[in-house]
Parts: sequence; structure tokens; C-alpha cells
Amino acid sequence: MWSIVAFLFFILPFNAIADDCYANNASGGNAIAICSCLDLNLTRGNLTGKFQLQNDINCINTSFWNAYAGFVPIGTNANRFQGTFDGQGHNITDLNINLTSTDYVGLFGTIDSMANISNIGIVRANKV
Repeated sequence: MWSIVAFLFFILPFNAIADDCYANNASGGNAIAICSCLDLNLTRGNLTGKFQLQNDINCINTSFWNAYAGFVPIGTNANRFQGTFDGQGHNITDLNINLTSTDYVGLFGTIDSMANISNIGIVRANKV
């Protein structure tokens, strides 16, 4: 049995077994809680939402996402991020984006003038 558990641990990305606080709304308030890169990825579906980062998150596994294109930025020129994102002083590390022929690349692709992004650190982001 231990070999199966060990096997699953090494197959699944770390973030896949992290708590999903986006669905559980761990912030307890009006903001949607973000606790992992998987949660962060879901923000793209609610571009007018209010989000709070609950802890530092490591996004090293994003280099394998989307056929090795990595993390897709939140918001596009056609659909801009209009919400609120409060990092609460936490960091996102090792975010990987491999979109060589795409403009407006970063954690957020394009934001609206009404958007509010604050208190967040980006550490060792890799844009290829």
C-alpha cells in the first residue's frame, strides 16, 4: 500500500494535492480565497471578482501546463481583468509563462482601469 501512496505523490503535481480554498472560500468574507496555483488559474473565469491570496504559493508546476505554454495570463485585451486582487503581502514564486508570440504577458495580461491589484510579490517569474 505504501508504494501506491508514494507513487501517487510523485505523479501528482504538488499543487494538485494542496487544499482548494477557492471552492471553499477560506477567506470567510466577500473575497474569494486563493491558496494555490490551481486556485489562481480559476480567477480567469471571474474577471470582475474580488480575490485574496491566503498564503505564499509556488507555481513551479506551471511550466508543464497548457502543452508547456505555462500559465495563461489573467485577462486579455478583449476581456480585461476588472476585479480586485489583494495579495495580502504574500508572494507567488516560479510562475512560468512560455507564450513567445503573445503580447500582454504576465500574471495579469490586461487589466481595466477599474481593477485594483495590491500587496502582491512576484518572485522568480519566468517568461520565455
